[in-house]
Amino acid sequence: LPIQEQRLSDDAAFATPGRGRRVLVMDDEEMMRLINRKMFEHYGCMVSVASNGEEAVALFERQYQAGQPFDLCLLDLRVHGGMGGIEAARLIRQTAPDSPLVAVSGDAGSREMLRYQDYQFTAALAKPFSIDAVEEIVRRFL
Repeated sequence: LPIQEQRLSDDAAFATPGRGRRVLVMDDEEMMRLINRKMFEHYGCMVSVASNGEEAVALFERQYQAGQPFDLCLLDLRVHGGMGGIEAARLIRQTAPDSPLVAVSGDAGSREMLRYQDYQFTAALAKPFSIDAVEEIVRRFL
């Protein structure tokens, strides 16, 4: 099931569970890339962004070969004018079969989001999502 948003205690806000962890965010909307970057950076993550699947896969492979693999990848399922998250996930899995991949979409009820495992994703996150959802992702995977 898609990750459920929940309110965590105020004490959790002082922790930085993602400190130093590497996150790749792929989204075709510049504003979403910026917002997602800021939210993950809030939890101490180092964030790289890509605007489509081609960029995300190339960046993933480059970092993997350099011995600095991403610890988590968020992949937007539907991208205008480029490769979407489903194909990007398939290609990333060829390089790193165990990498945590999160499907991201504004259509929470789509088949791909409801059955994200069938598309090689580890979890699904519906847009727009809150800082609390990011914290849950960071705690779960990083």
